[in-house]
Amino acid sequence: MTHQNYNNVVKILLVLLSLIVWSTETPDAVPALAVKRLHRGLEADTRRYNFVAAILLYLQKGWAFHCGASIVGPRKVVTAAHCVFDSEMVLPPPKMVAVVAGDKSWTGAGAKAVIGRVAAIYSHENYRSPHSEPDLALLILKEDLPIDNETIGIVELALDIPKDGEQCVALGWGLNEKFHISSTLMAAVFEIQPIEACILFYGVPSPNFVCGMSTGKSSVCTGDSGGPLICNNQLAGIIDSSAINCSASKPSLFTGLKDYVPWIKRERTSSANKEKYYFHQVCLCLITIMI
Repeated sequence: MTHQNYNNVVKILLVLLSLIVWSTETPDAVPALAVKRLHRGLEADTRRYNFVAAILLYLQKGWAFHCGASIVGPRKVVTAAHCVFDSEMVLPPPKMVAVVAGDKSWTGAGAKAVIGRVAAIYSHENYRSPHSEPDLALLILKEDLPIDNETIGIVELALDIPKDGEQCVALGWGLNEKFHISSTLMAAVFEIQPIEACILFYGVPSPNFVCGMSTGKSSVCTGDSGGPLICNNQLAGIIDSSAINCSASKPSLFTGLKDYVPWIKRERTSSANKEKYYFHQVCLCLITIMI
């Protein structure tokens, strides 16, 4: 990486600093910044939802909470694509990303918490922007997570879009109603709505999207991105970037997984991701030189 390219990467990271909440030794020391979550949700049963993981990014001040995710294999974690790209649609190097599993807190400070280091990052090849489909990415870990189905488990992938009227659960971390970062995984119940219910707020989404309305006072917000939508104990959707209204009176949009199960299950190696990352870096460098 050239010195000029390095400076550009640093500039991008500095922009990210204003969007992410920093992690220190304890969650109480984290300031309340512009990161939102499942407002007024209930504390989640981490044994039942032991497949939920947190994604952290390493920036200048240390590890920072970034997004939610779901464990779909011993070394495989699924999240939203907009959680792994920066504003220039460039992937971070895998060494700057970590996954926290086995704890209700995203800090990794719990006695049973496991921190998985990332070997490779894959976004769906059709993803083009934060509001495009499919907003889907996979993280491949360097080592297997200790799956014991108590502290850490693997979620089953849904093969069908949830039916209208079905009640599902969305899970995530972020700010509470007092705009302080929560140290606890939160859950909220959503009732699946006809996709037309989301058209007013999000345009005309693809049939692969899932529309849900909160059954209480909870809402899905920025920062819950990448977290799971669980229907009938299966991973039916991923919290989408469009869910930014933080209002329980408006429906929320989720990326349905029905048509993407084969993509998620596909075998991958870390070497291909490294080539993809360096390709992005070379492109960025060439663009910088041309400018």
